[in-house]
Amino acid sequence: MQRAGRPFDSRHGLWPWARSGFCPTGAGGGTTGSARGAPQAAWLGMVVAGIVLSGTATATGTVEEGEELVGMPAPAWTVTTWINSQPLALAKLRGQVVLLRWWTAPGCPFCEASAPYLSQWQERYAPQGLVVIGMYHPKPPGRIPVDVVKTLAQGLGMTFPLAIDPEWETLRRYWLDGREHAWTSVSFLIDREGIIRYVHPGGAYSPEEAQDIEAMIQELLSRSHETDV
Repeated sequence: MQRAGRPFDSRHGLWPWARSGFCPTGAGGGTTGSARGAPQAAWLGMVVAGIVLSGTATATGTVEEGEELVGMPAPAWTVTTWINSQPLALAKLRGQVVLLRWWTAPGCPFCEASAPYLSQWQERYAPQGLVVIGMYHPKPPGRIPVDVVKTLAQGLGMTFPLAIDPEWETLRRYWLDGREHAWTSVSFLIDREGIIRYVHPGGAYSPEEAQDIEAMIQELLSRSHETDV
């Protein structure tokens, strides 16, 4: 099971963010559908029609944003400031499964909503070899005091390893360079060999997406190191 992207809801013809009224523009902000009214409905209709006509929807109805990265080696990160952990290097984590999630605060309800899942998975699967890493990226990019990030992380109950990506250097390497994406709060699941196996393109995890991610975590943990995949 190698997957990427946000599930498309065939019952409504919309993605979860569109159905809930949020438009993932810019840094992941948006306004409610009631504020947009008819123009939003027309815009959504054009988006869905455009996707169908362009062939970017698969036969199963799933739009695979980030699919081109699945199966690729995960890049090394360049962050140097760590919280809740000694500095970690991806090369030193071979043999473990890594869940990498970019987050920001304050002002990101999607990151806040997803934080409990990250904590649960770290607690539940760390003994089996899962390492959850939260990459903090300030908006706009720039230096930020470590104590500020510590306080924000404590407010979200984040006790797993955290790194600060102040200028988005690692985020650009993983996700933004040469690509146009609506969200920066992207997640990557990396297998024991350092290969990207799942991409969540950003925003909050829906309950269905959280189930998908947990199932992928379980599958990757079940594979032995150096297993041919």
